Amino acid sequence: MNGDLSVPKIIHQLSLNENFAPPLPGVREAVIDAADHPHLTLDALAGGLTAALAVHLGVPASDVMVGAGSGAVLQQLLTGIAGPGAEVVHASPSFWGYGPLVRNTGATPIELPLEDGYGTDVDAMAAAVTSRTKAVLLCNPNNPTGAVLGHSEVRRLLDALPPDVLLIVDEAYREFCDPGEIADALALYREDPRVVVVRTFSKSHGLLGLRVGYLVAAEQVVTPLRGTAPFFRVSTVAQAAAIAALAAEEEMRARCAAVCAERERLRAALVDHGLSVPPSAGNYLWLPLGTEGRPLVEFLSGHGIAVSEVDGLGIRVTVGTREANDAVIALVAQYTRKGFSAAAEAVVARLREALHGEWPARHDPVLDIARYALLAPGKMLRPLLLTAAAGAVGGDVERVVPAALAVEYLHVGSLVHDDVIDDDETRRGRPSVQHRFGVSDAIVTGDALMLRTFGSVAESVERGVPEAAALEAVRAISDAGVDVCRGQALEGVMTADPSRPLSEHLEVMALKTGALFRGACRAGAVLGGAEPAAVDALGQFAEHLGLAFQMYDDLLPYLADPAVTGKSGLSDLRNQRPTYPVLLAHETGTAEQRARVVSALSGELAPDEAFATLRDVFDEAGVLKRGLEHAEAEIALAKSYLVDLLPNEYTAMLAEVADMSVDRRR
Repeated sequence: MNGDLSVPKIIHQLSLNENFAPPLPGVREAVIDAADHPHLTLDALAGGLTAALAVHLGVPASDVMVGAGSGAVLQQLLTGIAGPGAEVVHASPSFWGYGPLVRNTGATPIELPLEDGYGTDVDAMAAAVTSRTKAVLLCNPNNPTGAVLGHSEVRRLLDALPPDVLLIVDEAYREFCDPGEIADALALYREDPRVVVVRTFSKSHGLLGLRVGYLVAAEQVVTPLRGTAPFFRVSTVAQAAAIAALAAEEEMRARCAAVCAERERLRAALVDHGLSVPPSAGNYLWLPLGTEGRPLVEFLSGHGIAVSEVDGLGIRVTVGTREANDAVIALVAQYTRKGFSAAAEAVVARLREALHGEWPARHDPVLDIARYALLAPGKMLRPLLLTAAAGAVGGDVERVVPAALAVEYLHVGSLVHDDVIDDDETRRGRPSVQHRFGVSDAIVTGDALMLRTFGSVAESVERGVPEAAALEAVRAISDAGVDVCRGQALEGVMTADPSRPLSEHLEVMALKTGALFRGACRAGAVLGGAEPAAVDALGQFAEHLGLAFQMYDDLLPYLADPAVTGKSGLSDLRNQRPTYPVLLAHETGTAEQRARVVSALSGELAPDEAFATLRDVFDEAGVLKRGLEHAEAEIALAKSYLVDLLPNEYTAMLAEVADMSVDRRR
């Protein structure tokens, strides 16, 4: 079953892009009625269904051909137009059957890589056409990536094709798209006889097991194909079911809309757990994990969930029932967070709920941009630290929720400004604020978030926190914010200079990351009513945790696939910024290795080339192993400051966060 034999016991089949809704109204009755007449002669040319489709689509019946699924229809078409010596151009990865269908005719498939591994490059397709090309085969939206081509893009491709080359548009998943985003292939067919539209009843209409597909093309294309129809017959039962399904158009549209809503919910949750998941216009999602996808496939398989792994490029996950999708979300959360406890997950969920409640859409430029920045899924680590610190000293964690959000405002505001400084285009898997809204609005939004920090801490007083404690928490957080700025300035001094002492970079890490961890933990302890000794202990815990966290963060781009980690390391190289492993390699490597490090950071190499150079040096010099050992030592030291705190679930939560910081995928 499409690679599913490795799944010990399939609980949720999410590898076949099936439709999980029950039959559309009238379909079951039509099937039962047709099943009462299996002895009657088959309508080999599907005249009744052809006529129904012609009326439904507003096209001549002579332009419609029905077959046993869209794959069979494509095989009929390709067999009729191609053969030995011919070529058919299509993207890759795309529908897995295109290559075999073309080769079955004796022709050669010309497979073109997707643009950025996601969307179909129509200009590259046009450029690949030769005198041997018989057709260009377009999957829209593309399966498995979900990328959709608009009308102008497909029109541009059509205009670039020679007059004797067909453009075959496979629209198996069209009904899951926004009609305003996807090309109107039927309109193009009406304008140009070179356009062939291929569709199926398998997906949106839920007739996958009955195998019904069809194409719409100019009569001069269709007529020569009808002679092959006896080899691709559609059963009487399937024809009756398809006619009934056509009549249930309104219900079909409503069900597809529900699938799309569930698709977006699933995508948001997977992104929230650190996976890179581009937008999809199908009933599936694409996870471009490369070879790093195999462990996740095996992990899901071990829990009874079958997904589709595509040629070592990524994973396609069918949007299933809500129950199935919830199971995927829970397992991905476990996979990416290495078994974070239910208690910690509950705290994070409460904080996210509060964050969303505080930032509804307000149709205010600054506040809505701030909402965009805040609600992009992040780890919520600093709010979690503040909340857990309050609980670890016996405080009421619900009272500190506004203050927990405050540290997120300060953190995200600093990230918005960082992206302006570094001219980074993405943040948390989507366009950065400065890239989407412009530098001026990004600066103002970052300022607004930082200023909101103090009002949010003050709201804790309304929940019963003593005013003196709130004031002390403001001091702890503001001191941390100043240190973050100091760290940013010191980091700027180190640009393009890997010969700087490693100790300087450790100070940068302590200021840029450790300081806000410290501010969160000290503020949480104060708000929770801790004695000074406990406040200091939690501050020390946080500083060592922050140092370890940033060490691991700097190592992470070189430890795993960037699609999994969300950290490519290229931004640091573009900005000639030495990170922890770079300085460690320069300080401990041989003269030859140091020279290569200098070259990689000089700006003379392209970022990808510089990254590969550094990765080779790190492997040779054992930098990653030493760096991990250093980070783990810092974690051990951090956890030593927890021994005198209350032995409750929140103290255990802090220890969990510490362990996770050097054992994560993002």
